[in-house]
Amino acid sequence: MSIKKYLRPINPDDLDYMPSGVTATIGDRTNAYTTAGDAFPDIPAGSLVLLGVPEDRGAEQNAGTAAAPNEIRRYLYRLTAPVEDVSIIDLGDIILGQTPDDTYYADVV
Repeated sequence: MSIKKYLRPINPDDLDYMPSGVTATIGDRTNAYTTAGDAFPDIPAGSLVLLGVPEDRGAEQNAGTAAAPNEIRRYLYRLTAPVEDVSIIDLGDIILGQTPDDTYYADVV
């Protein structure tokens, strides 16, 4: 079973990120599942995997948290990449379920 059906790819235009082209930033080193037609990334053992959960239903005191995954990516991708040769995979965001509990269930499956 592929987890791809549970995930929404990243739209690179939403990140305001321009690759440096020299693998100096985390964004340059990240293999991301995007709307640009990229294939779903392989996930090698030992990879650092990013997965967004754009959920703010039920977060009365934290309205707007659904925007957090792309806000985090916007800044994370600009950071200097670690020296170690680590595989970084961004799988995009979980597609929201009918209820928050449905979405949270997808987090653990």
